Order: sequence, then structure tokens, then C-alpha cells
Amino acid sequence: MDLKIFNEESLQKLLIGIFTIFTTFGVKYIYEDIDDYIENILKSKWMRRLYIFGFAYLATQDLYIALLIMFLYLFFLKCCHKCKNNK
Repeated sequence: MDLKIFNEESLQKLLIGIFTIFTTFGVKYIYEDIDDYIENILKSKWMRRLYIFGFAYLATQDLYIALLIMFLYLFFLKCCHKCKNNK
């Protein structure tokens, strides 16, 4: 019976989690290194939609579910926008 605390699979998941945290906190510093033109492209509406799709795809590893999540996100935003305008 192998009683190792970290086998290869759990170590890989741990490293992915740590790098995800580093990426989450480090992304804001990337904007300091790029030009205003590139920054405006990255902040565009279409790029934000691509980010949502990318995050969903990385989390699910399924193209169709990632597309579904992105469309649900867009639907939710439209509903919130309509509710905000009706007030």
C-alpha cells in the first residue's frame, strides 16, 4: 500500500491550482507592460467574450459546454442590462 501524501496526479493538480492563483493575481501587472493600443484591444467587448469562453473551456475541457456557459453569461448580462434600464 502506497501512503505517499502526493502522488503524481495530486501533485499536478496542486501545481495547476498554484499557477492559477499566480495567474489571477499577476494579470493586472501585464497591462503595465503593454501599449495603450493593445490594452484597448484587450478591453474590447469581443475580447471579454473570448476570455469567458477561454475560462469556461479550460475549466470544462468541453467545447459545447464552454459555448453554452458563454451564451448563458451573455444572456445573464442582457437580462441585467434590461432590468437596470427599466428602473
